[in-house]
Amino acid sequence: MPKLIKFPGHNIIYSANQPEYQPLPALKLDNKEGEAIFCWQLTWKERLRLLFTGKLWQSIYTFNHPLQPVMISPTAPHLAVIAQTIARQTAKDMKRAMRS
Repeated sequence: MPKLIKFPGHNIIYSANQPEYQPLPALKLDNKEGEAIFCWQLTWKERLRLLFTGKLWQSIYTFNHPLQPVMISPTAPHLAVIAQTIARQTAKDMKRAMRS
């Protein structure tokens, strides 16, 4: 099964203290959509299956609430946003270090 992985710029881990779920490292954006970006790592077998079938399946628990919009992409979305988030976090860390 594909695995969610940490990536440069992630700033939250959803389900960190919920053993029934996988931890979900994400970049939570402060935008009107409340966007969260996740990165999945596939095994070699999964990569080959995707290559040969061209199909990617998705299952979402809605808990009987309306489905939220979802986007799946083979490329990192908003690379500029991720870079800006890393830069902002680094600047905050540096200011914090200078105060202590």
